[in-house]
Amino acid sequence: KTFLDSLYALKDSVAKLANMAGGALGTGAVAQDIDRALIKLDQVRTKVTQVRALLKNKDLVEFIAVALPTTLAALETERLVAHLESGIIRSLIVNKVCTSFTSSQARLLAKNQRQCITELKNKFHQQPNTLNVITVPFITDAELVGPDALRYLLTSTHLNAILTDLPSPQNQISSLLVVGGKGGVGKSTLAATLAVAKADQGFKTVLVSTDPAHSIGDALALDVVSPGILTPVLPNLDILEIDADAAALEAKQLLADAAFTALENRNQDTTGIAALVDALETPPPGVDELVALLKVLDLLRDKNIDTVVLDTAPTGHTLRLLQLPDLLDEFADKAIAARTKIKANPLLRAALKAVGVDISDVNMENGLAQDDDKLRDLQDRAFAMDAILHDPNRAEFIMVAAPNALSVAETLRLRSALQEQGIPHKRLLVNGLVDDNDDAIAAFANSLQHTQRSALTRLNSLAKSYDLRLTIVPQFDTDLTGRFGLMALGAVLFNP
Repeated sequence: KTFLDSLYALKDSVAKLANMAGGALGTGAVAQDIDRALIKLDQVRTKVTQVRALLKNKDLVEFIAVALPTTLAALETERLVAHLESGIIRSLIVNKVCTSFTSSQARLLAKNQRQCITELKNKFHQQPNTLNVITVPFITDAELVGPDALRYLLTSTHLNAILTDLPSPQNQISSLLVVGGKGGVGKSTLAATLAVAKADQGFKTVLVSTDPAHSIGDALALDVVSPGILTPVLPNLDILEIDADAAALEAKQLLADAAFTALENRNQDTTGIAALVDALETPPPGVDELVALLKVLDLLRDKNIDTVVLDTAPTGHTLRLLQLPDLLDEFADKAIAARTKIKANPLLRAALKAVGVDISDVNMENGLAQDDDKLRDLQDRAFAMDAILHDPNRAEFIMVAAPNALSVAETLRLRSALQEQGIPHKRLLVNGLVDDNDDAIAAFANSLQHTQRSALTRLNSLAKSYDLRLTIVPQFDTDLTGRFGLMALGAVLFNP
C-alpha cells in the first residue's frame, strides 16, 4: 500500500473533523480548505493510478537495461533483471565494448579525457577554495575486484598520498568519509579502496552503502552480504549495506511513533487518527534514507569504531541525503507546534473530544509528553549528524568523476551544492584516465578486450536466460554529446 493510498483513506474522516471544527468556529473556511485539498488529492491519485497501469502495460512500455562490460555492472544488472516483473525488461544494451578498439582511437580518447580535466580545473579555479583534482589512471592489468586488487589500485596510483590528509579519528572521536558522484564513475570501488586502506592502517572501519544497487559487496568479492547486518570482511573492516525495505519500516515506525502514538492509542476509530498514523507509517519514497543517515550517526557514536566510509547513491540521491538533517529538524518543529496548537485551542479540543479523543485526559497528556520527548530526541540526532557533516576536522565529502563531458557537468553542479550547504570537500578523484604515452595507449587498447570478456560472457548468458534483445555499443573515442554525437549513437542502437 502506498503513501498516497494511505493518505487518501483519510479523506472522509478529515472532512468530518474539519466540518465539526468549522462549525465550532462559526465558519466554513476550514471545510472549504479541506475540500480544495481533497480535490487536488483526487487528481493526483487519478494520475498515479494511470501511471501505474501504463507501467504494467507491456504493449506500450518497455524497460531497457543498460550495462557496462564490467563485473560489478554485470552483477548489478543480473539483480535488476531478476527483481523486476517478468517481461518488463525485453532489451539489454551493453555500452563501451572494446571489440576492435585501435591504438589511434585510444590516443584520441586520452586526448579528449585531458581536455575534460582541463575544463574541470579551469571551472574550479574560477571558484573560491580551489579543489585538489587527483587523477586515478585506468588500470589495464585486470578488473579491480577484491581487497588485494583494491590495495594494488591504492599503491599503484596517487590515492596512497591522500590518506595522510584525510580526516582521522582523534581522542576516540570517529571520522566520516562520504564518497559521491555521478552513477557509473567508480564510487563503490574507490569507497571500498579507501575503507580497505583505513583498515590496513589499523583503524576499525565500517564501509556503509546507501545506494540501493549495493555494489560494495561486489567490489570486495563477497559472495553473500546480508542487508542491514554488519558483515566482517577484514580484521578491521566491516561492511553494512542498508536494507531499503527494512529502513522504510524503521522510518515509518520512527515518524509515526514520534508524532501521534498517544492519539492513536486513545482513538475510538471515529476520528481518522488511526488512518493518519497509517499514512505516516507508509512514508513517501526517500524517507528510508533518513534511517540510513541515523544508522551512520549510531556508528559514529560507537566508541569501538574509528572511521565510517559512506558509499552513496548517485548525485541526486546524495544531495537529498545530505539535506535530511535539516528536513528532520523541520519535521520535528512542525509536529510539536501542531500538537501545541491543538492543545491550546479550546474549540479544536472540543471537536476532538466530541469524536472520542480527549487530550485533557491525564493519560493522554502523559502520552503526548512522551511523544514530545521522542521528537526532541529525533531533533537532537538531526543536529548531531548535521554538525558532523559540517565539521572539516571530522568529515569530508570526496567527489568522484569520470573524464567525460557529462560527468564534468554533474560534478560542477555537485560542488556548487556542497558549497551552498557548507559541506567540507577538498578533493576530486577523476577515475579511469588513460595515460597518453605510447606504451600505455597500446596496453589500454589491447587489455580492455581481455578484461571485458568475463563480464560480456555473463551479460550474454543473462540475455539468453531472459530472452532479452542484446545490443552491443562500441567504445567511442569521443564523448557522444550534442546532435551529431547522439546521431552516431543512434545509428548503432537502431541499425545494429
